[in-house]
Amino acid sequence: MNAPAVTSDDQVSQQLLQNYRKQRQVELLRDAAKLHELSGELQEYLDKNGSTILSIDMLKKAEAVEKLAHSVRTKMKEMR
Repeated sequence: MNAPAVTSDDQVSQQLLQNYRKQRQVELLRDAAKLHELSGELQEYLDKNGSTILSIDMLKKAEAVEKLAHSVRTKMKEMR
């Protein structure tokens, strides 16, 4: 019979760290895609309407871009 593989605490910790980093990578890619989408929408709006007046919707999108950019930056720092 095959005995189950015995793993040390260090191996388990390394596996958990690897899984955490993979999950963070997925989150970063998702957040970067969303950041790209929102900034593109803002750029289109500004190209179309000029930069003198922003609608409430565009201000909310700008705030979302700011929060998302901060989140991406924080996650990238944690990955080091």
